[in-house]
Amino acid sequence: MFILFVLLSGFLAIAAILVLTRWVPISCSRLAKEARVWPTTEATVLGSEMRLISRYDQFPCFTFSYVVGEEYYSGSFVLSAEGDQADTLLREMIDKKVAVQYDPNHPSKFYISDKTIQGCEVKFRGGVW
Repeated sequence: MFILFVLLSGFLAIAAILVLTRWVPISCSRLAKEARVWPTTEATVLGSEMRLISRYDQFPCFTFSYVVGEEYYSGSFVLSAEGDQADTLLREMIDKKVAVQYDPNHPSKFYISDKTIQGCEVKFRGGVW
């Protein structure tokens, strides 16, 4: 019975990984297509930290806030940087401005259209992780 449980758990873990590796890029590309017609606003980076993205990969993650109407919304994005470059970005990105597109019907849904910020690839850029 235990062996069956272990096999089933392994199968479910592999299935989840396959779904996520297929679904996340599709979701992001779908979000990018939707966002082409969304309005753009300026967001301010408020915080930064190193975040474990996969079992072995850590990248700098930045939280930000933007205003639509009189409401504040927030989000985060991850940049592909390592070592000294990541450390520098963690310090220097605070209070920087980034362009954010938002869904006018659901302003909490956002997309960062920039492919790079501060010379680094944007790894996760939308309101979908």
